[in-house]
Amino acid sequence: MIQCWPAGRAERAKPGAQRGNAVGSETSSKTVSGEAAMAMLLDGLVEDGLVVREQDPADRRNRLVRLTPAGEARLVAVRAEIRAMEEELLGEFSAAERRSLIGMLTRLAD
Repeated sequence: MIQCWPAGRAERAKPGAQRGNAVGSETSSKTVSGEAAMAMLLDGLVEDGLVVREQDPADRRNRLVRLTPAGEARLVAVRAEIRAMEEELLGEFSAAERRSLIGMLTRLAD
């Protein structure tokens, strides 16, 4: 999954990355970048109003990262754009061919 953000910010999520609240260090472990790069990415997303950092009530040493309503809206819009691009690129493939291609690309990415 490619997560796209304003001003060209993008990270490639590793398989298994999930939506919802995440601890910053967990987020960086689920992406290709390291902790410093993740902190810079999150700083930009906070500045853009797409995420907020909150103290983890279960462990005060951690900060949770949560999408804001604007972040949720951006996510919906980006996913729609990705689906449109996928349809444009893969429109002539059958459902079975698409599943096969996705499976092969996933294996390559692992």
